[in-house]
Amino acid sequence: MTPRIICPHCHCPIDPLSLEDAASGHAHYLVCPECDDPIALPTATLPAAAPLPAPAPTSAESHVL
Repeated sequence: MTPRIICPHCHCPIDPLSLEDAASGHAHYLVCPECDDPIALPTATLPAAAPLPAPAPTSAESHVL
């Protein structure tokens, strides 16, 4: 049997695999399928973001030694 979580808004027991992903700004959410309210996830439970690549040098920076 799949473990259930309790929605903090509607208090329904929910299968965690049935939650939908959503993102807003720097926050990641799961959406309750019963009440459609977002459930915020603690940052520690989220996968680490991939580092961003370094920006390409501008023409002025490419001529500086």
